[in-house]
Amino acid sequence: MHATNRPCESPMSEWRQTIIGLDPQDQWASEAWALLPSDRHRQVLQGRLEGSTLDELGTLFGVTREWVRQIGIAGEKRLLENSDALAPGWRDEVRALFEGAIVRTGVELALAIPDPDGIARNAILTAFGAQRPKSWGCRVDEWWTLAADKVTKALRALAETAPCTAEDMDHNAIELGLPPGSALERVLTSASAPLTRTVDGGWVRRRVSGRDAAYLIVARTGTPMRAEDVAEELGEVARNIAESMRRDKRFVQTRPDGLWALADWRLPESNRPGNAHEVAINVLEELGPLPYADFEREVIARYPVSAWRVKQCLSSDLIGETPEGLLDLVRRGATPIEEPEPRRSPSIVANEAGDLVAVRMTVDKDVLRGSGLVVSLWLTWRLGMHHAPTTRRFALDSGREVVVRRGVGSAQLSSLRAEVADLGMGLGCSFAVMLMADTERAALRHTCGDDCPAPRASP
Repeated sequence: MHATNRPCESPMSEWRQTIIGLDPQDQWASEAWALLPSDRHRQVLQGRLEGSTLDELGTLFGVTREWVRQIGIAGEKRLLENSDALAPGWRDEVRALFEGAIVRTGVELALAIPDPDGIARNAILTAFGAQRPKSWGCRVDEWWTLAADKVTKALRALAETAPCTAEDMDHNAIELGLPPGSALERVLTSASAPLTRTVDGGWVRRRVSGRDAAYLIVARTGTPMRAEDVAEELGEVARNIAESMRRDKRFVQTRPDGLWALADWRLPESNRPGNAHEVAINVLEELGPLPYADFEREVIARYPVSAWRVKQCLSSDLIGETPEGLLDLVRRGATPIEEPEPRRSPSIVANEAGDLVAVRMTVDKDVLRGSGLVVSLWLTWRLGMHHAPTTRRFALDSGREVVVRRGVGSAQLSSLRAEVADLGMGLGCSFAVMLMADTERAALRHTCGDDCPAPRASP
């Protein structure tokens, strides 16, 4: 059969087999389905469930669309009568499940209408008046509703909460009465839907995805950022990202350093704390030991950053945990908190033993002017630098050093300008910084191929 109302790339098989091992007396839905007058009634009802139109079914069976419609009406009426006879009270159970909820999943409804393969249950729900909601041309086969217009309204309200993190989107969905999960993701990211996902799982609006992704990165970091650092995370050109942020009222550029911040962060300079870490320390100094939830709430109230940025403050060597599980200052006896492994950057590789780590980099303007170079926190974690601030020094054959510094929420390499110049590299060249953890040695290697943008150094 050819359907014109197909689900968005997800059959009902995700939950169809969830209810198994049913007691035979509970399988009344299957029996009600089997007691329909003919196979033709079952074929019409199943075809309609799968999205086939009356015309398509009429062509398939060689009859008129009106004949198909009448067979469908008769089949649904008999199916409800059979269900009422076999399981009195099933309607009340279904209504109870929908009470106070605009959407229920097939798994939840299987509790009221047990059915091993789901076909009879779906037909009974359709005959009862329930629908599988559809929005932006995408039908969600895992959901059922008695108020399709309310589901559509809730989905559109949810889309308006972007840009936001995956965690925030799940929270917003629950607040609107929508089940978070793969079904929700498919409808929100279907071809005609307004949203899409970022590489790290955030939610952004499709038409301004670049600017929204930049917003999430700056919000997650919680401190002003260089356009180059935002662009690196996005895999975009820094100049384009800077121009996009300049046109967006959600961003402001700080002076004189030219960093980009969120407009919501603007506070009188005399009252503005230096960073989230300073605020976190002040909160614990003033209020004493706190549960994490209270600590997070107080920090955000004083300094509007993301929950993720507050959690990064726990890597500070000044903040620890008491035996009672509260947060407090290390100088008051709290134990420093061990940092979990950060997300690994694809630009960093390490051998199995963990004593050799290599960072792939590109010569850019920051390298040429001798700036410190921002690197992934995974590097410092791999090197055993689990608290901030921490510094490790790696000796180069030239007599210079590569210094790795771990801060709260950031990591940097010292300037590599001299080493890059010694190797004859220019703007755009690729190179690798190799750090040998067991010997505290370092080396740089020019890794450009035949298309190197600058001449190699002479042997």
